[in-house]
Amino acid sequence: MPDEQKNSSDDKHRSEKSDERRPDEKALRQKYGLEKSESISLQTVSTAGLELGFIVFAMVMGGWALDKWLKTEPVFVLLGVAIGIGGGMYRFIRRFMKVS
Repeated sequence: MPDEQKNSSDDKHRSEKSDERRPDEKALRQKYGLEKSESISLQTVSTAGLELGFIVFAMVMGGWALDKWLKTEPVFVLLGVAIGIGGGMYRFIRRFMKVS
């Protein structure tokens, strides 16, 4: 029984220490001058990354289909890669220009 009480008090002590080490979100926002709406969330970053990947993938697949149909091996695939990366980066940059 005393061991159980000791363990529970150790757990409380550990959680109090971990709370002390965690940076206060409000203090960090004030330090860096960010409002809540201006901060970049994980959701925003992951959506932008997936969008970039999907655009490149779609353009490469479109280029592959055109190459297969017109029998012009790497021409449209390479064009699809270039357009996909260019268009994807354009969307990626525009998304983050709105945030900042």
